[in-house]
Amino acid sequence: MALLLASGCDGRQPVTCRGCNVVLLLVDTLRADHLSSYGYDRQTTPFLDAFARSNVLFLNARSQSACTFPSVNSLLTSRHIFDFLDPSTRPGIPDDVPYLPALLRRHGYATAAVSASPIVRNTPSEHNLKGGFGRGFDHFDESCKWLYGNCVNRVAGQLLEGMGEPFFLYLHYMEPHDPYRAEASVFGRFVEGYEGRYPSVAKGDPNPLRQMLDDGREIDPSDLEYLISRYDEEILGVDAHLGAFLQQLEERGVAERTIVIVASDHGEAFLEHDLLKHCRGLYEPLTRVPLMMRIPAIDGPLVRRTWVENLDLVPTVLDYLGLPAEDFAGVSLRPLIETGTPPGKVARSSMGSWRSVNDDRFKLLWRLNTRDYLLFDLVADPAESRNLLRQERAALRHLRRELERWMAQTEAGVPESERARQAEEIEDELRALGYLN
Repeated sequence: MALLLASGCDGRQPVTCRGCNVVLLLVDTLRADHLSSYGYDRQTTPFLDAFARSNVLFLNARSQSACTFPSVNSLLTSRHIFDFLDPSTRPGIPDDVPYLPALLRRHGYATAAVSASPIVRNTPSEHNLKGGFGRGFDHFDESCKWLYGNCVNRVAGQLLEGMGEPFFLYLHYMEPHDPYRAEASVFGRFVEGYEGRYPSVAKGDPNPLRQMLDDGREIDPSDLEYLISRYDEEILGVDAHLGAFLQQLEERGVAERTIVIVASDHGEAFLEHDLLKHCRGLYEPLTRVPLMMRIPAIDGPLVRRTWVENLDLVPTVLDYLGLPAEDFAGVSLRPLIETGTPPGKVARSSMGSWRSVNDDRFKLLWRLNTRDYLLFDLVADPAESRNLLRQERAALRHLRRELERWMAQTEAGVPESERARQAEEIEDELRALGYLN
């Protein structure tokens, strides 16, 4: 009842969190179904399990792509990825696209980022030749590139010492991105030594196995299981770093007036649908991601099962801060959080030539260069093993209309041949930069 009253359900104005700080903790390459808080049988996330028990847990969140670029672009702008394909600006954020740090700085926020990512950077790197993510940040620290979360936490703590309130802090953790090389504190927790034939696999590198897959050679299941265990160990490691950082907020006395979001840009495939790693396809291991929020004055646990999108994060933050919204592709999740009211839309993703839309039960996949459709019942068949195009005609009609409406809004006037060419061009760029091996 207290929550209902606080959310304005008695006719009063809904409470906002004006002047609250905002911390966005983004964990690269984290698939939802490998978190124990999402039902995984390994205890990979003891901190996040506890966090979810006292805050808001979204069981079904969709990333807008299966690759860091352009998934992070979409998350931080609430725009679909088609706004970020211009070769003159990609993979950064174009100057004319509203961007969360810039929007918050306009309203008096101190803004800072610590990114261990080789893609999400202010300055160029070997995997991002332009940089382009620094707009709106007072400080954008890149010194932890490819390093563990303890580096991200240390630098973030130093930045916080000089930041006034309110502040926006974006932290980008790289584990569990490959190579899966968990730090000493968790190394060996789920698997001991490697007994296979490939030295690269022993080092947690999945790329040789993906090359074998591309060449049509069989992969030894024990090699795959070893890599999965190493991936899970990295999740256990980053979970501890997330907990350590939030403990910093508690010790500084700012946690009670800080909105905290835990999110991911995409997942990781381990031979589901013959895919390995990420940046290819839109199946569930690649685009179903964890999402949790701590919002002052809202007591958990609140578990929301309806599908939401990373696109919805920016509108939700601005709504709780009482700040004006732009013309966003996402929607505020306040009604869902506070009253359980669904967002009333499908979830959408794009990767290369793939497009997907889904409601709370069915998911439609379409590949523009082959014009193939796949329809899955995510409730009865979460592994996406049975194509129901013939059996579920009503669901097919509904989701095709949603797909066509979405594409008309975002890709109108662009011939399918040009869209296919753009998709191949971006994949070629990522491959040439060594990111998409």
